[in-house]
Amino acid sequence: MENALLIGLSRQMTMTREMATIANNLANMNTTAYKSEAMLFEQFLMPDASEESAGGGITFVQDFGQHRNMRNGAIQTTANPFDIAIAGEGFFRVQTETGTFYTRNGHFNLDAE
Repeated sequence: MENALLIGLSRQMTMTREMATIANNLANMNTTAYKSEAMLFEQFLMPDASEESAGGGITFVQDFGQHRNMRNGAIQTTANPFDIAIAGEGFFRVQTETGTFYTRNGHFNLDAE
């Protein structure tokens, strides 16, 4: 019974992290240049100490990382001559008062500097 509870708890914790990732993707779906993330899962076999066990272990599901979708999004023509799109890999390097940031958002404006 304890093994079934541990397996269920393992899956529940994994699904909670997956739902948080999905919620973040939904919250940012209209953010310019946002790249969605997806969970990466694998089967985890925990050895069983008992010799009588037929399966030889307990199988859990675990998440071992996230994958960021870096495919190109739709490129739209705008009237702003300072709008730039990136086709392929890479980021714009932007210098601000607080430091250097990297972005794929190509909506730029000309200021006094």
